[in-house]
Amino acid sequence: MGARHGSIRDLLLVRGGTVVTGQASLRVDVLCGGVGEILATGPDLERPTGCTVVEAGGLLVMPGGVDPHTAIGADEAGFERTNEALAGGTTTILDTMHPCGGTLDGAWRAWKQAAGRSRVDVGVHMALPAATPAIVHDMEGLVTQRGVNTFHLSMAEGLSDRAILQLAGHAIGYGALCRIEAQNAQAIACLREELAQVGITGSEASLLGAPPPVEVEAVGRALMLAGLKGGRCMSARSLHPGL
Repeated sequence: MGARHGSIRDLLLVRGGTVVTGQASLRVDVLCGGVGEILATGPDLERPTGCTVVEAGGLLVMPGGVDPHTAIGADEAGFERTNEALAGGTTTILDTMHPCGGTLDGAWRAWKQAAGRSRVDVGVHMALPAATPAIVHDMEGLVTQRGVNTFHLSMAEGLSDRAILQLAGHAIGYGALCRIEAQNAQAIACLREELAQVGITGSEASLLGAPPPVEVEAVGRALMLAGLKGGRCMSARSLHPGL
């Protein structure tokens, strides 16, 4: 029931359903409108003029699901398939875009064009591959001009602790957040090579190549780096804390 890409929606009254929240379940009507706002809740709400009514008697009315970690990128066909997520109750996704050798702004524009095909609300985490002067310069423009407020820092892709500290410091200065993909890239690479030598190259190699001690170490390191910058780590998904 949210607005997609900030568009204005007409009034919608969901009537007679059982609203389920984290605190309680109760039978109330829900009036929505504007840019995805819930305007009113209560029993037997009056129907405004011109309002669309959805009869939800006997049904559960729940907040839409949010997937905080997808990796569609600049793939229009991938965003078109988000109708499958919507059918399952996911109404918002937070995608990760990798520049892949180009500029951050160029990556954002390619992502924005592809995301126009989405069937659900979308947001983006911009991945930062290095702490070069060009990337640091582009970070500010993404925040102030493009509305990007979260950056993705991947230990798994080889970002050093030094680079993470530098990029996180700049992000804090711009009022943005950082999300750390906490892995020990060198240990995982070594373990994967050993697994390949004995013929284990399928999906099971992903699990065997990143055993709990390896990830525990990386998460602890991410927490330490966050502390050095005065930040807190909040887990958006298992073992993926944000700085």
